[in-house]
Amino acid sequence: MSVEEYLAFERTSPVKHEYVGGHLYAIVGVSRRHSRIAGNIFATLREEARGTSCRVHQNDMYVPVPDGPYSYPDVVVSCGDEPPRPVS
Repeated sequence: MSVEEYLAFERTSPVKHEYVGGHLYAIVGVSRRHSRIAGNIFATLREEARGTSCRVHQNDMYVPVPDGPYSYPDVVVSCGDEPPRPVS
């Protein structure tokens, strides 16, 4: 599957997928513990980013990596010109 096909598919899919090497991998739900840890990381990074040009995003932003996977990290910080993008 090409990147373009993946992006088109992902926009209409009710389930999120990571894209690695031309293959899709469904993302399953997380545990309460995982959710708390990710939430704490988000809160800490958001506080650190206050007053800077950096923005902190949570799990619905995919991160395209040149020649790498398209992924949905639990938390991502963007400080450059091209922020993470929502899929929809």
